[in-house]
Amino acid sequence: MQDILKIGTFNLYNLSLPDIQFYEDKSPYSNEEYNEKINWINNQLKTMNCDIVGFQEIFHEKAFTDVIKKSEIYKNAYYCVQERADENRFFPSVGLVSKNPIESYCYIENFPKEVLERINNFFGNFDSSNFKITKFSRPILKAIIKINEVEYTFFVVHLKSKRALLENQNHFFDGRDFAMGQAKSNIVRTLEAVAFRYILCDEMENNCKPVVVMGDFNDEIHSVTNEIVLGVEIDRNDSYKNKVKKWDQLLYNPFFITLRKGDINHNYSHIYNDYHSLLDYVLLSQEFLDANKRSVGFIKYAKVLNDHLINDDSPKKTKSDHGQVVVGIELKTL
Repeated sequence: MQDILKIGTFNLYNLSLPDIQFYEDKSPYSNEEYNEKINWINNQLKTMNCDIVGFQEIFHEKAFTDVIKKSEIYKNAYYCVQERADENRFFPSVGLVSKNPIESYCYIENFPKEVLERINNFFGNFDSSNFKITKFSRPILKAIIKINEVEYTFFVVHLKSKRALLENQNHFFDGRDFAMGQAKSNIVRTLEAVAFRYILCDEMENNCKPVVVMGDFNDEIHSVTNEIVLGVEIDRNDSYKNKVKKWDQLLYNPFFITLRKGDINHNYSHIYNDYHSLLDYVLLSQEFLDANKRSVGFIKYAKVLNDHLINDDSPKKTKSDHGQVVVGIELKTL
């Protein structure tokens, strides 16, 4: 019987095979850099020592399997990674490794039909023919994993970045075009959050199934994007009936549960232009709350491995530009 469950999320920062150009403005890895990156990732995984980890920014399936094969703690583990229909088409995807058996998994690329209908109704007054949003920029991974004879649902996500969507990269220094590009990027990320919230509601409503979300949300902890994914916040004046309905759909951030809200900003997973922010999350359904009599366990701690973001004595490309979030859960004896 497993009594502790450790869950983590890990943005791998452009995990790609050597000598292959994955972005026009990024030089490919040399063999030496590639091996250094694989070793660094595995050292970090050893420090995390998680039972289940969700990954982002996997450009090549083989690069991900190289990580698993060379890992000390995941040699006999189960994993899932998105297969490429076209080996010459490179894009970042998500994956997962688990010490517990993976019952099934799938990748969700398209927005739910109801979301598309409501998007079309909302944008009906706009000429949006050149800006259609119908799918996730990176497909979401959904995996069913059995732990202590209980089925858990795990989602791994990587929402659209804040990088401006520009029609021409030469417009990067044009304030007007850049503002429009940022707005487009924000719209995409927000609609991805809405589509994912629909998926979460379908998964969580009217059952006691534990749900875990791991990923890079590319937005701060109090952003509208994150609030959409987390769900409708409980109001102290809500009736008990309405509270129960909201509890059934809500996700919870372990940092809010294990720390005082005033300390939340000390946990950062990304630094950009000296701005520290938490962009990476492990979110949990009410089945992990100690106050819930039907919970499978309770949150013991949440932490971020981020020393490498400051103590960076080698090129960042061989490490990650994100910190790794780890959440520890003490499981109940059922």
